[in-house]
Amino acid sequence: MHNGPMLKTLTKLAESYDLSPQHPKAVLDEAAALVADPGIADPGLVDLRHLPFCTIDEVQSKDLDQALFVETTGTGFCIWYAIADAAHFAPVGSATFTEALRRGATYYLPGLVIPMLPKVLSEDLCSLNAQVDRRALVWRMEVHADGAQGKTELIRAQVRSRAKLDYDGVDEMLRTGKWPSLPDGVQTSLEALRGVGLARMQDAEMRDVVRYRRRAIAFGLEPGQGISVWTDLRNEVERYNEQLSLLCNSVGAHMVQGKEGRAPIFRVHPEPPSARLASLRETIQELCAHRGLDASYQWAEQDLSDYLHALPQGPISQAIHRQAMVSNQASTFAAEPGPHHGVGAALYGRFSAPMREVVGVYLHSEILGASGVDPLLRDHVIDASNQARKLQKQLDKAVNLMAIDNLFEHEHRAGAGAMDGTVVGLTRSRVHVQLDEPAVDLKVYAEDLDFALTPSPGLSTAYDGQGKARLNLGDRVGVRATGRDGRRWKLALSAP
Repeated sequence: MHNGPMLKTLTKLAESYDLSPQHPKAVLDEAAALVADPGIADPGLVDLRHLPFCTIDEVQSKDLDQALFVETTGTGFCIWYAIADAAHFAPVGSATFTEALRRGATYYLPGLVIPMLPKVLSEDLCSLNAQVDRRALVWRMEVHADGAQGKTELIRAQVRSRAKLDYDGVDEMLRTGKWPSLPDGVQTSLEALRGVGLARMQDAEMRDVVRYRRRAIAFGLEPGQGISVWTDLRNEVERYNEQLSLLCNSVGAHMVQGKEGRAPIFRVHPEPPSARLASLRETIQELCAHRGLDASYQWAEQDLSDYLHALPQGPISQAIHRQAMVSNQASTFAAEPGPHHGVGAALYGRFSAPMREVVGVYLHSEILGASGVDPLLRDHVIDASNQARKLQKQLDKAVNLMAIDNLFEHEHRAGAGAMDGTVVGLTRSRVHVQLDEPAVDLKVYAEDLDFALTPSPGLSTAYDGQGKARLNLGDRVGVRATGRDGRRWKLALSAP
């Protein structure tokens, strides 16, 4: 059994946004020239091939942007964080950069990747593959034992990754203490990664960075079954690696900001507006009153991050976290510097994924002083990068709807019972439910309910036409598809 029809549907979806895996001839010609001379012998590169770098990514990943080596010191840690030298392979003004600017980013669909750079670059010459010499920008970052940032320097270098590792494999090594045969230096680096990851996470808590209890979902293309969806549970190694990426992006933004001859770009994320926080507080207070919740659920005078962190585990807290998440504003790329509330950084850039985001290629050029001051180009990169984020969200939404359709088609045809979930949101027209497994969000519309939906002022409780409370945030419910209304599935709620 094959996925031909669904893959064709996804390809048509990509083509509807003018996305194609193929690159223009001028780009391929530049790539061919780089194959002949990839610039590894550049005398301007510092030779760091003696350091035991390794990559940690998803098993299926082929475009390896980052490699790491962490060592302990007398005062904390020293991080060597290598990022693919995309600015060398796609210099500003080249056909490759121009095409990357047109695309904005790499786009991901189940079973289909639309790469920003041609594969000969993104999966070979530029990618930090194991056991081959590669060009890289290396951030050497000192971190104190308490997680505070220390001295940083940037090195354009030659590196050689010792191993291609994956998150689950490294997580198992660290949890069990059972180590396979690894190249010299890699095991001690991974053990130090855990130490610096925990230290940086502790530092984030001290900076009141909100850590939401979110459960991401992942999509795949199953043979003969269309798009499948499942809960993507992040392990601790992903969190440790994320901390290094966040630190690099913050440090890089500080390094390029205010430098003469630079036109940097920042990722800016404002704090939630005071009106949204006031509405969130009203929702929580109302929920506590309606459900008679004890003090552990009350939001008193503490910061939102402290309040959310201290909440008990369970469906009510799941709903509160979801309400807190939707109170946020979206982050954007901008020319003017500003804080990134989501990661607790005074300045933040996007240096860590240059093979997947044109803003990364541009920022690498800027931090190296290779592109000069060109406000028009900077504005073009900002626009392309913001549009790319929006486009990926549109693609994700379309894929999400396909996956839900496939899920309910299968469940309805099989006559399966209701799937369990939690009420995480209420409006005047719908009930938002997050399923337990897979952790997809569903909208149950008011016209499909067996009562006239009337939400409370704080949107924490749903009443019927007679004023009887029928649903609260955090309620456990069953969700079952009863049939279609055109392209939309009609969903029924029941007690779990």
